[in-house]
Amino acid sequence: SVFGIDIQNGAVLWHYPEKASAQRVFYAKPLITDDAVYIGDFENSFHKLDLETGTEKWSFTDAKGYFTGQAAIDGDRVYAPSNDGNLYALDQNGDLLWKFSAEHYIWAQPQFSADRIFVGSTDHFVYALSMDGKEIWSREMAGAIVDTPVLSEDGSVLFVGSMGKEMVALDTTAGDILWTFDLNGNLQSVWGSAVLVNNTLIFADSAGKIFGLDPDNGEPVWQTEVAGSVVGGLAAMKDGFVLATKEGQVKAFDAMGTPLWEATLDGEIYNAPALNDEYV
Repeated sequence: SVFGIDIQNGAVLWHYPEKASAQRVFYAKPLITDDAVYIGDFENSFHKLDLETGTEKWSFTDAKGYFTGQAAIDGDRVYAPSNDGNLYALDQNGDLLWKFSAEHYIWAQPQFSADRIFVGSTDHFVYALSMDGKEIWSREMAGAIVDTPVLSEDGSVLFVGSMGKEMVALDTTAGDILWTFDLNGNLQSVWGSAVLVNNTLIFADSAGKIFGLDPDNGEPVWQTEVAGSVVGGLAAMKDGFVLATKEGQVKAFDAMGTPLWEATLDGEIYNAPALNDEYV
């Protein structure tokens, strides 16, 4: 099920579908707007739900693979990455506008500049697309891209971590590599997304090493580590960030990597935390 939860007390406000099904599994992180929830399932369907009630507005059922990655929205278009290797562009009625086909799964949420869409794939490539889904350029990375690349504030640079044990900065105009950081061959796989905080690119590798890099040149500003594996990536806070380890530790840091607090939860955690002004 997908659950709508009261932030103040944790009470269940609604759940979708009304009758749970063992065949319908949800793994993707929901995309939330002012009035809707967009999420795909493992039955190859992608849904728009009413934010207040959880009522299904529509379902897109033409995909040939399930939905693992978070969707994205730009204007009145919704972009849904699928395990069938396609990025689906849908209108607000759930009708297909176009699809772009990579060579393998797309788990990464797309990113947008003023006139381009950027998406990574487990086929090892990063793609820049026009707003009508045509490929402008592609750049091969050292490994699969399983989480969302990060776009600089001015849209000129795309930061991409991969299973190829590297973090790479690409020029968004032509896809040229600006710099590569691999810790002299000692970096482990980068599963989760990075964040930009106080003009520092911050990310973690799967071994729990955390890095703050100068986004202009990829030089390390600071480094720290946590005990455990980080597969879900980071979430930005005001002047800092928070992460969760697979082993159930939630840890917050300031922008220079100094620990602020930590909490221990039961169970394993495979996604980055979500947060508002009051809660993680």
